[in-house]
Amino acid sequence: MTNFIGKKIEEISSADIDSFMKMKIPENQYVDYKREMYAPSDEGKREMLKDIASFANAYGGCLFIGIDEDGGYPNSIMNIPNAEDEKDRLDKSCLVNIEPRISGVKSRVINMESGENIILIIIPRSSNKPHMITFKRLYQFWIRHQDDKNLMSIEEIRDTFLSTRNTMVELQTFLKEREKTIFSESGVKPFLVIGSSPSPLAEDIIDIRDIRIAGFLNDPPEQVGLSSIAFKYFGPMDSIPEPSLMGMKWAYQDHQIELYRNGYYEAIIPGNLFSYSINSIIYIDYKKLIETVVNYFRAAKYLFSDILYEQNVVAYINFFNIKDYCLEYGRRIPHPVPMTKRWGKNNLLLPLKQLVSLENSDAIAESFLLRFWNAFGYDDVPHFENHIYKPRS
Repeated sequence: MTNFIGKKIEEISSADIDSFMKMKIPENQYVDYKREMYAPSDEGKREMLKDIASFANAYGGCLFIGIDEDGGYPNSIMNIPNAEDEKDRLDKSCLVNIEPRISGVKSRVINMESGENIILIIIPRSSNKPHMITFKRLYQFWIRHQDDKNLMSIEEIRDTFLSTRNTMVELQTFLKEREKTIFSESGVKPFLVIGSSPSPLAEDIIDIRDIRIAGFLNDPPEQVGLSSIAFKYFGPMDSIPEPSLMGMKWAYQDHQIELYRNGYYEAIIPGNLFSYSINSIIYIDYKKLIETVVNYFRAAKYLFSDILYEQNVVAYINFFNIKDYCLEYGRRIPHPVPMTKRWGKNNLLLPLKQLVSLENSDAIAESFLLRFWNAFGYDDVPHFENHIYKPRS
């Protein structure tokens, strides 16, 4: 699901809502407007639960309570009395009346500069659907189609159960095919490949016409050092991301970064950007490697959390054609001089990993790098303190 405001819900301000209103985004698969809060009656509670469950059973979405619409288009801001209490009522009702619980639902009262209070609910695309409404033994499944919700048919319920069961298999198949393609195209050249994807995969959740996508690829946030994965650090100054068959792509020489329409985000880094040679021995430049991985996952955090609002993400790291590459690291007892260890196989593949949380992207980078260091026989990875990257000169 695209986060139309482009910020974490905790950071959304009155000015952001005003700007969103000016965009005149109509009610659609991902957006719904409600003039007033749902009534506290049983019927009102049922409608509220249907709206939220229907988003989760489809592709996720944003529910704005306190925005009047005209013909499906946002028209004016309305005030929600006792908004904090109403938000709490909504949160509690979702927790006890939807099974299984929808992971990652977030809600917030936004105080407008003009004095009104509105409620924003962001519902992620669920990897554990279908979700059933159990309020007073209703036992129904609802799904959003375009700008409306509908009771799910038997076929839809069955297909949703089957698709959820097959999600990981489909994702692994996609990534395995991608691995074969990269390996065949790389030949004998050394490459580092980092990939991440929403789980489950989705069709066309990336709109390549969204200016934020090109901006993100060109200059992702929180990059450190010279091993940024931002386009602007590599190639000609006028180099820009361009549309591709699969989504949006940037490539210069052997360096390539691509964002697929299904949300798959990939960086291919040539060996010369993370290694060096001395006396015919090739060493992995571990400082550049660490920076590259840290920067990638900082960018991925922004992509999945702030643009796509995807809660369930998997990632992997593969090294191709690095046989006899050496990793030198550490002046530690009982070793008075730096240790050097050599990799004896052609490739080093770090397996697919479910990311429990994107909140600390440095911790994710550290966990992958630790596996890499372990592969060379080391028990620790440098430059991290309390799971935060701390570069040292």
